[in-house]
Amino acid sequence: MRKTITLLSAALLLAVGASAQTSGDTAAVRPYVWTAGDRMPEFPGGMDKVSRFLAKNVRYPAAARKANIQGRVPVRFVVAADGTISNATTLSHFGGGLEEEAVRVVNKMPKWEPAIQNGKPVAVYFTLPISFWLE
Repeated sequence: MRKTITLLSAALLLAVGASAQTSGDTAAVRPYVWTAGDRMPEFPGGMDKVSRFLAKNVRYPAAARKANIQGRVPVRFVVAADGTISNATTLSHFGGGLEEEAVRVVNKMPKWEPAIQNGKPVAVYFTLPISFWLE
């Protein structure tokens, strides 16, 4: 009897865990996204190169310029195990199109060097602040 209850409990836990990872009618399992790794992801060439990339590609939105909206927009995104960028979203709101521009530029980035966990590349969340300042 005890063995049956243990097996039933294990089957129930597996069913609950599997259903928590499904979406709608699909049975696709979402890959785990780490919040940190043994080695965090890196833009090709390092942070100096990401600063150059942003300076070259960010376009100050006209509405934000007209309304004198400035600020630092943190963008959270996933760097996948193959280095691709996905799921970019902003963590603050300034308006004037700053958030949309920050997400556009992040989505335009080339592949990063992925994070490493236990010697293997893994998907990880990364937050990058993008500054918008008028001079």
